[in-house]
Amino acid sequence: LIAALAEWPDALGLGVDVSEEALDYARANAAQLPQPGRAVFRTGDWANGLSGPYDLVLANPPYIEEGTMLDRQ
Repeated sequence: LIAALAEWPDALGLGVDVSEEALDYARANAAQLPQPGRAVFRTGDWANGLSGPYDLVLANPPYIEEGTMLDRQ
């Protein structure tokens, strides 16, 4: 999100993560933007409780080691 906002100076963004620690890092990084306050961060599942419309959705899925067995659910 922060890299995208750096590229599009008129854009606003919403960051969602299940990790409060990750959000703390993101908030600190967002404070370094030339125009702070353009990003809002929320704890949770990215798809729950959100309503659009949105112009762009970016995702950074978790890294999974090669050979890891995944649950099919």
